[in-house]
Amino acid sequence: MSKATVIPPSPPNVALLVDMDVYVRLGSIVRHICVGMMDEGVRLTVIARAEKYPSGESIGPSRVICFPQHRLPWRRTTPDAIREAIGARPDIVHTLSTELMSWARPFAAEWNSVLLTHVTDPDEIRRLGKMPLQMPAHVVATTDALHHRITTLAPQMANRVHTIPLGMPCEKEPACLARPERVPAVVVTVPLVRRCGVETVLLAMRDIVNQGQEAQLFVLADGPMLWALRRQAEQLELRPYVTFAGRMSDWGAQREAMRGGDFLIIPSGGERYSISTMTAMAAGLAVIAPTTTEAPYLIDGQTASLYPPDKPDGLRDCWKALLDDHTRARRLAHGGLDYIRSHHQASAMVTALGKLYRELNEARLASAATTTATVS
Repeated sequence: MSKATVIPPSPPNVALLVDMDVYVRLGSIVRHICVGMMDEGVRLTVIARAEKYPSGESIGPSRVICFPQHRLPWRRTTPDAIREAIGARPDIVHTLSTELMSWARPFAAEWNSVLLTHVTDPDEIRRLGKMPLQMPAHVVATTDALHHRITTLAPQMANRVHTIPLGMPCEKEPACLARPERVPAVVVTVPLVRRCGVETVLLAMRDIVNQGQEAQLFVLADGPMLWALRRQAEQLELRPYVTFAGRMSDWGAQREAMRGGDFLIIPSGGERYSISTMTAMAAGLAVIAPTTTEAPYLIDGQTASLYPPDKPDGLRDCWKALLDDHTRARRLAHGGLDYIRSHHQASAMVTALGKLYRELNEARLASAATTTATVS
């Protein structure tokens, strides 16, 4: 008796949903997913909720299809329009934010696709908690702490939450103070909004300059508080020491800018998760961050120097200590670089995500087959 031929399932067809917020905060992650899925045998199409979305080198080989967001009901994107643009029904709809999950829910329901969303910070969890979860959705948590929060909030999702750390390539050697003859370059990347904390950075910069230390501050960001912060820098007589360079146009430009820096300062103001801190660590910058940080990779004395944000001179003292002790600053930069290299490899992230795509698709096919057999 001949054995039955086992036909392996076809590669999953994945629709990766993004918008400009995702590109600004997680641009390099989008590219690594797009490039890596070619080796994983996953057919991936990027669906952007935007008038225009970056493509080419900044995002990789995947096809990008844009659907602008419309408030008028008769102009809103329909599942049929997206399916026609893709050319096939997606097996998996993967959103890189919980905000996009709301947009994707009716599409996934119409196509009977698996709905998967990324969660990168507590703000995403709060948004997730406000959503009705009648439709079984799967979640990728980027840290164990986020995984725990989600399952505590929604215990019924315990078997649908998967932890996959974000990943990125690393430099061979740290950039921090690699050229001791150069004035140290300090980078800030937080969006310039109210209570962003950059005003505290400028006050600390004034004290450091007045104490005779050399440093150049580069603010690689923009936002509604730009002009107010420019005025503050002028009033503090910091114009020769501070450059408001604007947000880098894409993750590649930001990575290149990091390579020319020595320190990254994370102000104590609240902000959405951004890949910029990991980008700085992967480039080998010494990171200065508040003790209130929830990032598990910012370990005081090992991968970063943490300051108490409630102490008036906490940031200044922490910053000045590293400017005074180059050996310690280099040691922290090495520690951060080694940590990212060991725990946040881009290849490991892509492999884990490709495996999850295949498992979810196989479960979907098995469920569909069981339903068909039951009906028959």
